[in-house]
Amino acid sequence: MEVIDYVLQPLVDALGFLVDQLKFVLSMLLAYPLAYVWRRLPSPAAKHFYSVVTGLSLLIFCLGPIAWAHSFITSVITYIALRTLPSRYALRFAFVFAFGYLSASHIYRTLTDYMGRTLDFTGSLMIVTLKLISVAFNLKENDEHPIIPCPDNEKDTIEREKIEARAKMI
Repeated sequence: MEVIDYVLQPLVDALGFLVDQLKFVLSMLLAYPLAYVWRRLPSPAAKHFYSVVTGLSLLIFCLGPIAWAHSFITSVITYIALRTLPSRYALRFAFVFAFGYLSASHIYRTLTDYMGRTLDFTGSLMIVTLKLISVAFNLKENDEHPIIPCPDNEKDTIEREKIEARAKMI
């Protein structure tokens, strides 16, 4: 990452940004042409692979080589809990664990870089935390109030089959 910082330094000096802020702006601008390429991909599998590769690349470019690990750890542990625990307990675990990990990350950041202006992994971790909690609530809601298709309506039955197929993928 030092090479990228060195290459961007003249632009940082000219614009008056910090290096990490410039990387963030460049990543946001780069997202548009990357999205155009994504739309042109032929299959869902190719789109998923492309999304993972470009997402991790942008995350590493912006926040450094270890930033993805925090999101990955939180996601894997929450996924395992959602798959193994009953939905009643899985929701509680996911909520406490995800917000606990996020809070611990913010406390660590406060202790090590109080009033710092640099971007770090906690920004992306906040988004991941909200998404994980949303998944846990959705799974619990589905367990409490499953969607029952109307036998007279073939479209509802097809939609239910699609939902069940997606749930098996999780």
